[in-house]
Amino acid sequence: KLSDEKDSPECTVCLDMLYVSDEDSEPGRRLNANIISDLFKSYGEVMPLACERFIKNFHEDYILDLGPLYNADRKNPEHRAWYDYHYIVTTNVDQGSGPFINYTINLNCYEGSAIETNQHIIKNFDKNTGYELTADSIFVSGYKSQLSKMLLKALLQKNDLENIQELRALGYLNGMEMYVPENFMLGPDNITFIFNPSEIAPMEKGATELIFTYRELKPLLKSSFKYQ
Repeated sequence: KLSDEKDSPECTVCLDMLYVSDEDSEPGRRLNANIISDLFKSYGEVMPLACERFIKNFHEDYILDLGPLYNADRKNPEHRAWYDYHYIVTTNVDQGSGPFINYTINLNCYEGSAIETNQHIIKNFDKNTGYELTADSIFVSGYKSQLSKMLLKALLQKNDLENIQELRALGYLNGMEMYVPENFMLGPDNITFIFNPSEIAPMEKGATELIFTYRELKPLLKSSFKYQ
């Protein structure tokens, strides 16, 4: 809380983190360390301690940054909602039947504005090694140009449109060109590329998903990448 008042603005942080509990497993340690470093910018800690440290630092920063502003603004009760924050993280894991582990991080943030933001971060791991499978690790060098063209074509087909001008008339890709998103999910038969709300389309359109089979992507996939 920002003060001792009964109706004081407050900051709520909730972290529901799934992780590999077997710290004797090298793949498990790699997976945990990857998530901890990316989400919490922390290194060399186990998940429970990393979560505790993140929550403590978040609350301290909240009080330090907003406390003085709220104290100067107490005479305006209509502004109270400006100082309510929350940061909620939930996670899901899908191990499926293939060689991948899909780890999804769901972020729900509210920072005293009229808009509550939701973001999904997808991470794919090799079951056997615990290493993350990124786009750069599974696609051949120079893949971005061709894959961006394929994504644009898929987005046009998804909306039953013929050109990028028609897409932009609907709010897609305003002021930008199509690109390969960091978010994608490796499935048993296909790859789903995921754009979060407002990344390539207006917030109200939600997330955008574009799906390709491995067969469609074969010319761009490294021969060393095994999906079965």
